[in-house]
Amino acid sequence: MRLISPSAALLILVLVSACKNDYLNYNKVPVNIKTGTAIDVTTKTVGSEGGTIAVSMPGTPVDGIEVAVPANSYASSETFTITYSEITSHSFGTNFNPITPMITIKCDGGYAKEPMNITIPVSIPAGSIAVGFFYDTSTGKLEGIPVIAETSGSITLSTRHFLSGNMLRVDASPLKSASAEKNGGANIIITSFTESLLLGQSIIASGYKPGTDDWEFVNYGSYLAVGGQCAGQNMTAMWYYFEKKASDGNLNGKFRDNPKIWQSNARGYRFCSVIHSDLEWSGVAIDLFDKFIDKNQAADKLKLFTIAATMLVTGEPQGIGIYRIKGARADGSPSYGGHDLICYQVSVSEGKLFISDPNKPGVGQVIEYANERFSPYIAMLNGHAASNPYPFVTYYAKTAYIEWNKIGKRYAELLDNTIGTVAPNNFPDYTIWVKGKEDRKMVDGFSIDSDTLRCTVECPTTERGFHVGNQWLIWYDMLDDQGAIISHWEGSGKGYTILKPGLNKIGFYITSRKTEAVDAGGNLSELFVDYKSFNIYFSKLKISPNPIAGEPGKDVKITANTDGTAPKSAKYVWNFGDGS
Repeated sequence: MRLISPSAALLILVLVSACKNDYLNYNKVPVNIKTGTAIDVTTKTVGSEGGTIAVSMPGTPVDGIEVAVPANSYASSETFTITYSEITSHSFGTNFNPITPMITIKCDGGYAKEPMNITIPVSIPAGSIAVGFFYDTSTGKLEGIPVIAETSGSITLSTRHFLSGNMLRVDASPLKSASAEKNGGANIIITSFTESLLLGQSIIASGYKPGTDDWEFVNYGSYLAVGGQCAGQNMTAMWYYFEKKASDGNLNGKFRDNPKIWQSNARGYRFCSVIHSDLEWSGVAIDLFDKFIDKNQAADKLKLFTIAATMLVTGEPQGIGIYRIKGARADGSPSYGGHDLICYQVSVSEGKLFISDPNKPGVGQVIEYANERFSPYIAMLNGHAASNPYPFVTYYAKTAYIEWNKIGKRYAELLDNTIGTVAPNNFPDYTIWVKGKEDRKMVDGFSIDSDTLRCTVECPTTERGFHVGNQWLIWYDMLDDQGAIISHWEGSGKGYTILKPGLNKIGFYITSRKTEAVDAGGNLSELFVDYKSFNIYFSKLKISPNPIAGEPGKDVKITANTDGTAPKSAKYVWNFGDGS
């Protein structure tokens, strides 16, 4: 038998209790909706060619439900199951009035490549609108679902997934506990709101605030997101607001190393660019929204009321996109350009959507609504682009279209300083060289005995640059700790700055160019690659006596004088020329 001391036993008891309490805290989720027994409706497998799951259960509240799965939504066959359960009570207040049972649709295929439409039969009271919600059992919260059509007898929603809330989070999240790892399906509830209720609210606000919850930098785009990273900035800001703000504080300025230099938030900027690229905003994602745009604005009133009703119940910001016709496709159909925004406040009575625009961080903007149409919002694709009117407004809510779990995984890379270095959407590698008799790599704490710091940035994989010898060089600026550019460009990838004696804090803003990235003036844009700051020491080293004279067999005293410009850790090595 092994004896355990009283102190050790007490320690074990404390540890066990702590683990148990942590587990209970992770699983202490309010049950805001109570339901009766789940009733099976149907199970159907749909192949990659797509198909429709139609419910035929006369006499039940789910009779007539249809789930349309477009072709190529999934690469292989996926099985869909539908159940429903009566809502016996809820704690969302008098503004939440369910007009359907809780409908649970499950598909384990993750996010589809195409949006899937769910048409649900409902009886909408006169003077009211219907709104669809996901109910997340892992948080006890509601989340809006985009509405694309509504009649007095049905509502059609659009989503790319049928996943339970815990499946939308990364494995490290406390909300994704060991007891809830499997996909329980998406819980969908339709509720009605009277138009008079929404018109009677002077302001419907969320907790989101520009200057507090948005990123502090302008959406200039980057080497990964050449046309702009609006979606990356807004979707990461939304993700942080929902998943991290309560525990980690405000986002604005959180990851910036120098409050006077926006580029010093290189981790945050790269995070936005990577997410923008991960979500394929120039490909799959823009196609999704293109198909969802109400091109004749006939549903603008429904969108306004849906956004307002969703914010009234959830108290949370909502994602919206704006679009304009920018040209024509090869087949003659219009081509659309889009920009991403966050709606953080609504006034139905005044006809206003208060929005956060990543091109204007920290300052709220407004989209006006009158005569059942949104007025065109004047916007830019990025901070360098020309302004254009965007007449089409699209409501996309939160997770229905955005691959929420991708953002969480990339956020972990931001925290461990690997963001932008992990394939497939990674920035090009580069090396900063200090030019001299022998080129040396720039490192923090670099020491130089000349007042002229001349550098190049080698980046072998970028599209454009300068061939100099056997190197491929790109552009950069050197900034002081106030954000002023202190470098002088000599051309062909080379520039210099003049150092002061002692410590110099210098940041390198590294950029490159691509053929398709052109600013409003027709010039190739400088595309963000990275920003790194260094402590650089200029030491005016003097040796005395100079010249050194001595006699054989006698000691010679040699003094190195730095005029106080060397770092405290400086080390001096004398080369006698004979290998010693």
